[in-house]
Amino acid sequence: MVTKSNKAIIQPHVSIIILNWNKWADTIECLESVLKSDYKNYSIILIDNGSDNDSVEKILAWADGKLPKPYASKYNEIVLPEVKKPLNIHKIQIENGNYVPTKSGKNFLIHLILSNENLGFAKANNVGIRYADVIWNSKYYYLLNNDTVIENETLGNLVTVLENYPQYKIAQSTIYFYEKKEKIAIAGGKLFLWGKGRFYTRIKPNEIKEIGFINGCALLLSQEIVKKYGTLSERFFFGEEDFEYSLRLSLKKVKKVCVGNSRVYHKISLSSNHLLGNDRGRRLVLSALNRIADMRNFYPGYLWILWRYLTVIYYYLFLMIIKHRINIRLANKYLKYILKKSRNISSVNKTLYEEIISKKWN
Repeated sequence: MVTKSNKAIIQPHVSIIILNWNKWADTIECLESVLKSDYKNYSIILIDNGSDNDSVEKILAWADGKLPKPYASKYNEIVLPEVKKPLNIHKIQIENGNYVPTKSGKNFLIHLILSNENLGFAKANNVGIRYADVIWNSKYYYLLNNDTVIENETLGNLVTVLENYPQYKIAQSTIYFYEKKEKIAIAGGKLFLWGKGRFYTRIKPNEIKEIGFINGCALLLSQEIVKKYGTLSERFFFGEEDFEYSLRLSLKKVKKVCVGNSRVYHKISLSSNHLLGNDRGRRLVLSALNRIADMRNFYPGYLWILWRYLTVIYYYLFLMIIKHRINIRLANKYLKYILKKSRNISSVNKTLYEEIISKKWN
């Protein structure tokens, strides 16, 4: 445990990167909380990840002050009153993740990047990071889930830690349950080199806690760490990115921390529920294939083969049969699918992801 320093800092530029996919009301609630931050040297990169509803129209109407009662928030003390409108938004259309950024819109507070398709979590965030580098040469990137609400001190307290403690290069906010605002969901976690992790759910209010696993929900990356070790892996369309990044950085001895007084309230699993419903079996299939593909990069071939079989057994017996009580017939179908798809797997791309979420298992 490290005690927080009260040393004042100059505020370096932070690019706050938020992804939206069909969840405009959550995004607006998040934006209202971000815009009340007492940390002032920031810009917002809002990436619409190929929404197929009226998300973009709703967000633009909100920015113009023409969207009455856009959300029902449990955090009115944070998100209300609304910030003064209209808000000027710089819009950029991109195709397949490709664009040529210019500095023409540098002074806009919100940059809305409109993608013609869903790029997935990692690729879309990486688009935001590259955009921030070109436009502002940002010192930090704050990757923030759109289904969150942050306090006005959240960002400043996070930046203060990385500025005051140069041994740390990457930090996460403490994640609380949106529905239970005093209950910690994730305060980082412990990382095991055999492909497992464990969440921490305790941290003191002013504690700076060294962690192995860092959660991608509210993550502050320094430009230095990105230039040295790269961005999120685009081998995964949805899920696994933060585990892979945590393990990659841990093997390079990069120190990571969770900051106790940087609070974020998260609607846990909203994104995955939106895509996968409450289908535990489908979630486990995706999780297993993500992890098996991930660990292939960290184990030599013969060891990965052995580890793969042990992992499949763990998912089948412990998670599917014992923990979640999935019926044997259905669990056997999941097992056969995982064994088939994981034989030579190196990534879980958009095509495989869409196959998993759309496949008829019964």
